[in-house]
Amino acid sequence: MPNTLISSTTVIDLESNEKGKKLEGDATLTLSNGDTYNLYVKGKYNSKNDKLKLSLKGSDEESKAVKIKLTINAETMDCTFFSGKVLGQSLKYKLE
Repeated sequence: MPNTLISSTTVIDLESNEKGKKLEGDATLTLSNGDTYNLYVKGKYNSKNDKLKLSLKGSDEESKAVKIKLTINAETMDCTFFSGKVLGQSLKYKLE
């Protein structure tokens, strides 16, 4: 699976608590080969630096091999940091 994750899409649906700082929801990771994985998302919003920090983990037996951490710029919705493991493949990305 060397290049499977080069092209993938993640759709994240989040809800916040009353203060808007704690987030949770669901996500679907779709790989370039069409395989999809259901994920549970938990995270926090930091209003001082306008960033979302999210942790995504597999929510069922088929997706338990997926664990991802993301940092997202809330204003631009750009991913500035990405790390984790997907199906045994280690991933890391940092926007410089």
